[in-house]
Parts: sequence; C-alpha cells; structure tokens
Amino acid sequence: MYAKRSSCEAAESAVVARLSTVFAGRRGPMGPVDRAECYASGPVTVVIHTLQICPRVTHRYTAMTSPSIPTHPSIVTDRLSFPADESRHPWLARLLEAYRITDAGVAEGIRREAQQGRKLACAKGCAACCRSHTTIPVYPLELMGMTWYAVERLPAPLRARVQDNLQNNADLAACPFLVDEACAIHPLRPQACRHFNVFGQACAEGEDAYYTRRQDVLTPLKRYKDQATDVVLPFYGIQHKAQRRAAIAAGSLHALATVMKDCNWPSVAARMAEHDQQRTPVK
Repeated sequence: MYAKRSSCEAAESAVVARLSTVFAGRRGPMGPVDRAECYASGPVTVVIHTLQICPRVTHRYTAMTSPSIPTHPSIVTDRLSFPADESRHPWLARLLEAYRITDAGVAEGIRREAQQGRKLACAKGCAACCRSHTTIPVYPLELMGMTWYAVERLPAPLRARVQDNLQNNADLAACPFLVDEACAIHPLRPQACRHFNVFGQACAEGEDAYYTRRQDVLTPLKRYKDQATDVVLPFYGIQHKAQRRAAIAAGSLHALATVMKDCNWPSVAARMAEHDQQRTPVK
C-alpha cells in the first residue's frame, strides 16, 4: 500500500511539474498559493486517473471547485447539455462551454470562407482525417470529457465496437473512436478535430491537407480560440483574469498537450467494462 501511495505521489509531482510551466511564464516557479489553486481546481489526480498513471484516485483532489464560467453573449450558438452529468462532474460544464465557443468560431470561419466563394469539402461520411492524422493534440480536460462520454454515455451496440477499438488501439491505423466512417464520440471530440475543416477538394486517402495544401484548411479565428481557452484555464489553476490573459498570450496551455494516438486507451476500455459490470449498459 505504501508503495502504491508513493507511486501516486510521484505521478502527481510529475503532473504538477508540467502545470508549473504554465505559471512560470507569468511569475516564476509555482509557489504555495499557485499550488493550492492548482490542487483546488482539481486536475491533478483526475488527469492521472484518466490516463491510468495512478491506478487509484485519492480523495484529496476529487472535489473540483467550479468558479463562475465566463459567458460570451456575442457568441450565439447552442451548447451541449447533460444536466445530471454536469451536476456530478463540475468540470464538464466548463468543457462544454469551451466547445460551444469553438463551434461558434468554426461556424463563423466557414461562413466567411463561403462569402469568398469557397465550398466546404468536409461532409458526413468523410473520415479521411480520422485515418491520416497521427499527431492530433489533446489536453487533460478534453481527455476527461472523452473518457466520460465513452464510459458513461455510449450506447450499445456502438459501445462494444469502441471498446474493442480502444483495447486494440496499438494495432489500429485510424482513430480508435472511428466506427463506420463516423466519430463515435462526436459531441466530445477534441478541439483540434473541431477546428480541422477543408475547402475545395475532399482529402485523398492518406492525405493530411494541413501539410499538402495548407491554404485549403480553415484557420481558426483567434478571438474564438482565445475565449475558449479563457474558459478552461481556471481548471488548470489559472484563475485570475490577468493571469489568464498572460497564459493565452504565451500559449502556455500547449505544454500540457499530448498526442491522442499515444494515450493509454486500453485503460478507458477497462473502465467501460467496469462501468458495465456495475450498471445496466446504456441502451
């Protein structure tokens, strides 16, 4: 038991060290107050649990505070809503609000391109990017959302197919959430996936248009990107407005990104199996 606890402490220290890079850009190394803010906002052990760095969640960091989420009335679009789940997972509302802003930015970007006579090539049933993109960045809060949706929301029979993909991720060329040319977790797909839109000609098999014809790939609008980032920064312990502005300007959050393909997806498959044993599967 002592060995497990020590291992968990080491893992926590590693994550805190990464979070420290976020604070370093504004005020030097993370101090006691910063560390307290970081722990109070709850990402450390939850992220560790999500990636199964530590097999057990301690109770010290599971209660995440949920400061008021800044709203942006100038951005009008519907937000995904899961009231019961948001009540149980305070971090979820923050993620969904960030995705609302992201989606609004994408919609505005596409509208502007259409005014220039450009036609969106992406459409339902096209999943070239789900197979060709091998370096999709994901952030801890996004991983939590993806894990939650896979474990608690995916219905049968889609659930079994995703679980099998996650278990065998190392042998797959495509994203493990790709099923029948569609994203199984589309509502909770990462921001990088939401931003990627191609104009003109649809991507050829194996093509990553970002590298082959960057001019045809939508450039995310900075205003919306910054506002979405502003919403999630308190989760990572950056609470104050001036600190959030500095972190956005420095791009500090990127230090916490990991490549989606490299995540420990078999651990999520195991959590899905555990969830199914405890509850009646979603139908």
